[in-house]
Amino acid sequence: MTVADVGLLAGIVVLALYAYLEALARHDCERRLTELEATTRRLLQIVANRSEGPPAPRPTPGQEQ
Repeated sequence: MTVADVGLLAGIVVLALYAYLEALARHDCERRLTELEATTRRLLQIVANRSEGPPAPRPTPGQEQ
């Protein structure tokens, strides 16, 4: 095995590792985006539910919640 063969093999390994890490990052981003969409839907539902009824009383300063 020559130096050129070792260099070529190392390049292939590096490219494969890069592709693997990029796929992992993409999957993580998609998962986080899905979680963000679900959270946004829940928050919009909370806001919609609050806007349907009377406003919630505001606590006075010093009042424990």
